[in-house]
Amino acid sequence: MSDSGDTIDHGADAPTSTIADNDVPLDYDGDGTVDGYLHQNEDGTAYAALDLDHDGTAETVAADTDGDGYVDVVVSDTNGDGNVDYAIVDTDGDHVADTALYDRDGDGDFDYAVVDQNGDGVIDATAADTDNDGDFDAVEVDSDYDGDVDAVVVDTDDDGVFDTVYSDTDADGTVDTATTVTDAPDPAQVPDTAAADEAPATTTTTTTTTTTTQTATDPSVVTPQPTTPAS
Repeated sequence: MSDSGDTIDHGADAPTSTIADNDVPLDYDGDGTVDGYLHQNEDGTAYAALDLDHDGTAETVAADTDGDGYVDVVVSDTNGDGNVDYAIVDTDGDHVADTALYDRDGDGDFDYAVVDQNGDGVIDATAADTDNDGDFDAVEVDSDYDGDVDAVVVDTDDDGVFDTVYSDTDADGTVDTATTVTDAPDPAQVPDTAAADEAPATTTTTTTTTTTTQTATDPSVVTPQPTTPAS
């Protein structure tokens, strides 16, 4: 997943194409009425634009962007306001969609995304734009693909750079480590920390100059100390 500073153009200029007269007509629902058109480019790329409400403008577009005969991107304007409300993308060319982006508040910017990084059909990462500024600022990552979140990467100061990583180092489902860094790694590259099942709980704060680590003692191995009865 890219840094939160990346943006995607999906406003009025996004490919919700006006239907052209010279494209191949499509009857999507088989009712005998033209619902859209298929456009084939000379380089092998193509897109199909569907106008299911028959207002003359396509609200859903499916595109083959690399010319391999398979759809790589589907975008849809579900409410007809001229902005894409969701997009489904095959980013690695394996003919399986692995990324979905949503504009949940209808402001013209994607504010939520889900990603299947290893192609097993299970979501491995989710990203959110929590302050509606157009940039993703919080990402949850399942780095070992076990179905549980291992780390949350956050841009706390809204400068477009992830700066804090919250991790579950002992895989108990609870965040137990917070690391502050100058430039956090790509969330997709957050290391697998689930192997540290036997490690004691730790709280770590890291800055550019100092590192402070505190380790909790297992209460089951604390030796009882004798007490003196009160007088």
